[in-house]
Order: sequence, then C-alpha cells, then structure tokens
Amino acid sequence: MTVMAPGGYITEELYNYFWMDMPKEMRNSREARKEYSNSQIRIKKYYDRFRLEGLKSAKLSLGKNKIVKTADYEFRKSEFLKLFGLYADDYNNIQHVHEMDKMIEAAARGIPYQTPQGALQLTEKNIDAMIEDQNASSIRYGILLSPDWTDNEMFISYSELKISVKTKYPLYEREIDAGNGDKIKVLTFRFDEKNTLAIRFINLKEPLQDPAKDVPAILQKRLEAMGKVTSNITSDSWYGLATSKGTTRSDKDGVISFTTMKIINMKSNSGYLIIGTVSEQNEEESKKYMDYIEERIKL
Repeated sequence: MTVMAPGGYITEELYNYFWMDMPKEMRNSREARKEYSNSQIRIKKYYDRFRLEGLKSAKLSLGKNKIVKTADYEFRKSEFLKLFGLYADDYNNIQHVHEMDKMIEAAARGIPYQTPQGALQLTEKNIDAMIEDQNASSIRYGILLSPDWTDNEMFISYSELKISVKTKYPLYEREIDAGNGDKIKVLTFRFDEKNTLAIRFINLKEPLQDPAKDVPAILQKRLEAMGKVTSNITSDSWYGLATSKGTTRSDKDGVISFTTMKIINMKSNSGYLIIGTVSEQNEEESKKYMDYIEERIKL
C-alpha cells in the first residue's frame, strides 16, 4: 500500500479515495468513521509491535538457511491475534501475520519475497529501511484513518543535516554510498506519485574559499551531470548564507524528470546543504514544490 510502504505518502486525494470506498452509512456519519478509525488504530498499534519483531527476525534469518526469530516474535504474534475475537471480520490484518511468516522464510532461504508490487530480494539494507520508516508509516496511516482530513503540520528536527522541516509526518531517512567509502544521510519526502523532495548534507574537508563564487559553480556542475540545464542559475542569500538555485531536465530510461536544486553553504562552513525537488510532470511543478518547501525549512 502506498501509505504504508517505506518512503510512502498520503495526500488529500488518497484520503478521499480511501473513504469513498467505505459503506455509505460510514461516509455520511462522522461518528461511524471515528468508531472505525479507533478500532483500526488499536489494531495497528499491536500490529506494529508484531511487525517490528518480524522484521528483526527476517534480518536475523538472512543467509542462515534456517528461520531465526527474536525472543518476542511469538509473543507479539499471539498478542496481535488475540484482537480478532473482537474484529474477526478483519481478514486483511490476519493475512498480515501469514505474510510476515513468509517474509522470514524468504529471508532464511535467500529467495525473493512476493509483495503486491512484485518480487523483493530481501537485504539488510531494505529491511533496515522498513524498520526505520515504521514510525512515519504509522503517522501516515493515522492521517488516512482520521474522521476528517487535516492540514496540520509540525517542525521536525534533523540534527545531522542541521535543519528542521515542517511536514505532516517525518521524512524518510536513509544512507547512500558517497563513492569514497563514506556514507551520506539523505532525507526524502514524496509529495505525491510524481513529485519528490530530497535533502542531503555534503561534508567538505576544506571550507569554500569564496562561497559567493564556489556555490554557483558547484551547482552548475551538479546540474550538468544530471542532464540539460533549463534555467539560468540564480544566486542570493538565504538565512544570510551564500545560496544558488537552478533547474535541469533529465531523461533516464525514457522517464523525463525536472529537478530544481538549491545549494546552501552552511554557517559552520564545514559543508553545504543540497535541496532538490524532482517532478516527473514538468519544470513548473518542480519549481512550485521548491517554493513550497523553502517556506517549511529552518536552518
């Protein structure tokens, strides 16, 4: 499910689609929606406890050719299944238990795990990603189940990247290989199916000698490496820091996308922050989402 997948998202359109699929008496009654929401959130709380032990068990089982479970796996499974004396008609949640057992078995045997989106070869990296995103996915699920759509947002701090971002739920955090043996922390956020945010901090061994000249030069090089630069690079000051912004058009495997990128030389001068908004629609959407996120970032 889009909402629950690592790095997933929730929009008002998805929210409305979810509730339109519900029985008419529930759609027309806030009290009925609230009752349903409360029951599902209670189930989700117990499921999350069980799922966490399941993911840890899958990680322990990787490459072992035998199933290895955490000490709490069977207890959390039993605890979760006890709920269905009250919610016996909710087959989907019971099915989740069978799926978790299948995932652990796939990890142990080294075979792909079959998901609704296709086969997934389990690795330590993608299991860790599922574990790390569990809190954010629970928040997204809570928004989906809320009796009323809400536009409430909150500032969430990401100390490693030296920023706070105002969003409905935490950004997806992952590490990527920097190519020199180092790891870079990357934050991503999917606005919808075709528009994405990515933020990363690049450490420098030596501070920039002339940020006003160096920052646009770094940006130009990065944009050209991605594709064809489609707009003039503009430079200004953001939070009193040397900043440059521009857009590039990329064509990867026949998929055209537009990336608006902003680079900021940080106060400590130990590196620079990269903010990128990627749109598979058009250049205007990419720039629009950059404007949107600029209003929601604090350095």
